[in-house]
Amino acid sequence: MNSYQTIGRLTRDPETKYTTAGKAITSFAIALDVGFGDNKKTIFWECKLWGERGETFTKYVLKGHQVGIESRIDQEEWVDKATQEQRKKLVLVVNDFTLLSNGEKGQGLPASKEDAQQRTARQAPAPRKVAPASQDDSGEGPITEGAMGDDIPF
Repeated sequence: MNSYQTIGRLTRDPETKYTTAGKAITSFAIALDVGFGDNKKTIFWECKLWGERGETFTKYVLKGHQVGIESRIDQEEWVDKATQEQRKKLVLVVNDFTLLSNGEKGQGLPASKEDAQQRTARQAPAPRKVAPASQDDSGEGPITEGAMGDDIPF
């Protein structure tokens, strides 16, 4: 079975090209963070989306938008024109996608690409100030930095 599901943010606007037979191929790349602390790193995936779904994807999604994808891993092979060497890379061939957010935190998805471009051009809202918890707060709080790994319920 070859199935890969992930959530990431687009690193560039999607681009749709057409085969000589007129079939649409939409290309985009996503970035996702894995690990935590000193072991945190970012992985980049090149993605391909075929047909009308790709054309729809291009209409509504821009660089910075977060998407969930269901895909299969494929290997592309080609000959480098400059060096004549055989090249290979792994790509995700997307079967399905879910638009999770646009580039701005807390905003809904754009109604169109023009709306998305207008939203992207706007300045992000100023961060909210949160009042610190009082000393007599007896409710359970978030897991703190000093918590032991065995205390985490999952």
